[in-house]
Amino acid sequence: MTTDKEKNNKKKILIVDDETDVCLTLKVVLEGNGFKVDTFVDPTLTLENFKSSRYDLLILDIKMPV
Repeated sequence: MTTDKEKNNKKKILIVDDETDVCLTLKVVLEGNGFKVDTFVDPTLTLENFKSSRYDLLILDIKMPV
C-alpha cells in the first residue's frame, strides 16, 4: 500500500502526444516504475495544466498536427 508521503515524493512526468496509444503505453510503463504521469493529446489543454502544475520531466511529440 502506498502512503501519502510516498505519493508526494513521486517524480511527476508530463507526456504530450497526439497519439493516444503512445500516451497510454508510456503512462502504464512509467507509473509501473513509480512515477506520477499526466498525459495530454491536446496542446491547449496541456498549456492550461502546465501553468498550474510542476513537472520533473516533459516528454513531448515535436510533430503534432496544428
